[in-house]
Order: sequence, then structure tokens, then C-alpha cells
Amino acid sequence: MKRLIIGNWIGLFALLAFSLTGLSQSGPTGSLTGIVQDTTGAIVPGTKVTATSTETGLTRNAVADGEGRWQLPVLPVGSY
Repeated sequence: MKRLIIGNWIGLFALLAFSLTGLSQSGPTGSLTGIVQDTTGAIVPGTKVTATSTETGLTRNAVADGEGRWQLPVLPVGSY
């Protein structure tokens, strides 16, 4: 009986892992990163950064951290 229950959990875990992998790799992706600075070169933390696809209109947002760094991971490949 215990083998059957463990086997079911392993099967469920494998199915979930493969499903999530498939979702994250549905096509080629890229990422954008940067640092927000003002005209004097000073870091500007908390700034909202928006990338908009010129082809699809998809928008993604990020907020610069305390060091002005921001990142937009797993973007569909295209022009932004």
C-alpha cells in the first residue's frame, strides 16, 4: 500500500515539473536589465521601468532597487 502512495506522489511531482518546464520554455526568450541614473549620474532607486513590445503591445514592468538596478526576465524575443 505504501509503495502505491509513494509512486502516486512521485508521478504527480514529475507531471507538475514537466508541465512547468513546458510553460517556461514555450518559445525563445530574452531579458532586459539596466541601472536608472539621472543626468548627473546619480542612482534613482524606486523608478518604474516599462518595456512595451512594438510588435504585440505586451508590456512588462519592473522597479529599480536601492542601487537603481532593474531586470525584466523571460521576455518573448522581439523589439521593445
